[in-house]
Amino acid sequence: MKKEFSGYLSAFTPATKDNVPFVKFSIKTSESGAGKHLLDGTQEIDNALASVKDFVTNKGYGNTKCDLDDPLRVKVTFASFSYDAFLMSIAVKKKVDKELGDVAEYTFNFEKDPSSDDTQFWISHLKVKENDDGDENQEDEDEVSPVDAEIMAQTDSLLGLDGSPKKKKKKASGFVKYAVTVETKSEDDAGTEDVPSEDA
Repeated sequence: MKKEFSGYLSAFTPATKDNVPFVKFSIKTSESGAGKHLLDGTQEIDNALASVKDFVTNKGYGNTKCDLDDPLRVKVTFASFSYDAFLMSIAVKKKVDKELGDVAEYTFNFEKDPSSDDTQFWISHLKVKENDDGDENQEDEDEVSPVDAEIMAQTDSLLGLDGSPKKKKKKASGFVKYAVTVETKSEDDAGTEDVPSEDA
């Protein structure tokens, strides 16, 4: 299995189990419209993936979360970072968006060993908001002082126009999405990879 999509890092948390440190992280993405193909071809891998795929393709809206029967060994590439990890669960929210129509929002939850570049990874990518400097500068230039606003309102009133000054509606900024690749590890890779087990 190899899946490529755009997504953002929505969670990054250090944790320990049986005194063994590890990291939990989540990547979010979405699909809209009638055809939702992100999970195509995953049904045979795990019952949880089959359940999520059924939920996405059937009619209806709401939320679901499925834990994998067996954590899936994967290689996750996010922007310029690449990690060996385990896919632990998938959560999906189905809703209707005014502009996009039917939307499925996926949250892929992973666990991995700590590594030296973890700090740089989460600081530079965790919930990074889109920043459109051009719009912000434009808003500052178009800002009207209270005195000018009152004069404009009185003038408009005398002319029979709507007296309320026009304010720009601030557009909600979304999260910056990065290129993401999730692919299952081959058996050869699995044999050479040093992943601590729960028994360790």
